[in-house]
Amino acid sequence: MTRDTVPRILVGAKRTCDYVFDALARLNSRDAQVTLCAVGSALPKCNAVAGVLAQKFSAEVVHTKIVPYARRELPLAGMEITLAAGPLQEAPESYRSLRNDGFIEYPVYELLFNSFLTAKNALTIEIEDVYSGRVGRRGVRKSKSDSRLPALVITRDDGLDYKITVPDQLTAPTVAKITREEVLADVATALSRSGILLSRSWEDVLTTLCRDDDAIIGLDTNVLRECIVSQQLLDGLIFNSPHWFVQAPNWLLFIIPNAVMHEIEQLANSRDTAGKLTQSGRLGYRALAEILELDQSRDLGGISLLVVGEADPVLDARVELRGLRTDMRSRSRVVAALRRISVGDTHVRDQFKQFLRQISFHKGTYFLTADKSNSALARAEGLSSVYFAPALSDAVQKAGMLIRMPRILDDGGPPLTVPLGKIIFELAVQCERIWLTAGETRICVEADLAGESLINWVHKRLKIRGVHLKALIENYSLKPRVPLVRAEEVWRELVRATMDEEAID
Repeated sequence: MTRDTVPRILVGAKRTCDYVFDALARLNSRDAQVTLCAVGSALPKCNAVAGVLAQKFSAEVVHTKIVPYARRELPLAGMEITLAAGPLQEAPESYRSLRNDGFIEYPVYELLFNSFLTAKNALTIEIEDVYSGRVGRRGVRKSKSDSRLPALVITRDDGLDYKITVPDQLTAPTVAKITREEVLADVATALSRSGILLSRSWEDVLTTLCRDDDAIIGLDTNVLRECIVSQQLLDGLIFNSPHWFVQAPNWLLFIIPNAVMHEIEQLANSRDTAGKLTQSGRLGYRALAEILELDQSRDLGGISLLVVGEADPVLDARVELRGLRTDMRSRSRVVAALRRISVGDTHVRDQFKQFLRQISFHKGTYFLTADKSNSALARAEGLSSVYFAPALSDAVQKAGMLIRMPRILDDGGPPLTVPLGKIIFELAVQCERIWLTAGETRICVEADLAGESLINWVHKRLKIRGVHLKALIENYSLKPRVPLVRAEEVWRELVRATMDEEAID
């Protein structure tokens, strides 16, 4: 087996457990080898991931070597650790989750989905058609319908990774243009939040933030809602250092104005008439999970988070008035609400400026936003504003196009891969529920629609109901390597070691 045919995972600045179970899924369902790659400050995390795989899952280190990488023609010394899967293990005849609420832990469905893809070679992800007959973006759900639309096709690509394409069925005459545009917009948003589609200003933003060895960054609501920090920013800070021998910044303080927390709270409280979270509500919970992940993860080194400013009762009054207007205008476009759910832009900027006036900090201070108008206003008010433009979504603007993993190193370096389970989770968050179909098999997957516990969101749990879970387990049992219960136990060990769950719950 050559270097070009072994799947490679580029370890960056995300949580250690994310890389552990991404690698485990590949060892479990592919050619039983995987290579972990890292540069710069990610080298210790790469070693830690390899250590967990060896100690907890009996993976064997085949070889470790230093290899030359490059980024924008700057030389980088990279490390590659190749591991082989341990001996085959007997999986239980029937998997019983350690949970009793119907939710499946991330590492379990990561293994199940990868095994399912390996067995079927290709999966079509379908979403419920809540678009037809509507004007604008997804809002309150229509009546229940069996009508579904294909949103993505994921195909196994031996030796490298899986391929993602936009299905040709979206161009069928029966699919209206506006429906196709809405589906593609939802897919692009979910893929951006999972880290596949990078911002078109990704390079410029990271180059700016890497100018100083310490930085204070104020965050706008949209940055947290789209998970820009955890899924795009942290990795970028490793690979965008202006000097190849100096890693900067080495310390980051993220500032969240209280007005931002207010807006996220209003999003999270958005429910339909049946009490289920709307798309706005799910994105609100996703933003809260982003905050808690940044705040509580002990393996995100050099990162601190602080909420500043006082609550403004005027905002509450505006929210109540807006709620009355919304009740009378139920068919309004949700996209406008997602872009700015209150007129709190001024409060967000003012609270960040007030914080900066109270400290003496002479390194880099920035206000990060995905709102172009807010960025311009912040700059006019004297803030060092950084505009994080929408993702490079050209790949999902046309059916049949291939969506490629980001390649941020020069030729020869591995792409920035994204675990299959993370893609499916973000699509479920975006669309409420999705179906994984292959031939006659159809698996229904749901996000947490009740919003009763933030733990479900922080740990990316999904609900897979009885018969669908049974089908996945039966497929998994055909070629068992890692018992699912063992994966779940190790996941819990890692969570206890890296996060303060009591602070979350």
